[in-house]
Amino acid sequence: MEKLKLLLSMLVVIVFSSQLSACKQASAYAPSQTPQATEALSKQTISQVRNTFHASFVYGDWRFQGVQVVKNSINAYIQIPDQLDMAEKQQKAYIQQVICPSAQHAQMWLSIKNHPLWVHLYTHDKRYGVYAECTNPHA
Repeated sequence: MEKLKLLLSMLVVIVFSSQLSACKQASAYAPSQTPQATEALSKQTISQVRNTFHASFVYGDWRFQGVQVVKNSINAYIQIPDQLDMAEKQQKAYIQQVICPSAQHAQMWLSIKNHPLWVHLYTHDKRYGVYAECTNPHA
């Protein structure tokens, strides 16, 4: 009986692993990004965004934690020591009006072009923060 259970378990593992392999192979043929988007989000563009935020959060308790590109969107993460004492809607407005880079950062905004820039504020875990999209003043 135990040999039968072991055999069935091994069979299930083999079937599922072959299905996963097929999924991976199929997804390898799907384009993840358009060539134009890859060019627009060059290392230099990401570096400009990183430098803009890094310069703003050198001093104080708020810490810039980096930039990630997810589905052609640029995401900047800022860790704060405590949650902001305001409603979520007010926090999003605060991000857009105060934290998002101003129009004076024209070179950064022009290199981003029409790719969205999101700013995330969080205390301990990036998944549980508040985020808002910045408006590109040069778009």
